[in-house]
Amino acid sequence: MAVSKSVPHRVHELSHGVAELLVPFFLAEIGLHFDLKVFEDPRVVVLAALLLPVAVISKSCSDAVWARVPKLDWRSERSAPIRTR
Repeated sequence: MAVSKSVPHRVHELSHGVAELLVPFFLAEIGLHFDLKVFEDPRVVVLAALLLPVAVISKSCSDAVWARVPKLDWRSERSAPIRTR
């Protein structure tokens, strides 16, 4: 959860617990509202097929770049850009 740097560290600790509790419910809610009928349109399927490799490649490239910042091996440190501490 995004919290300002001006709040005390204790607020970050408390909000982390709340985020851990609420994120699964948020994702379940998004999944319940997902409509599979949009994939009946062939243009949507083509767009999704084109965007998927772009997303995977860009994620891999960002891992490689972010792992080099602290001199880490990109294969062993796949989550470098999303560290919380």
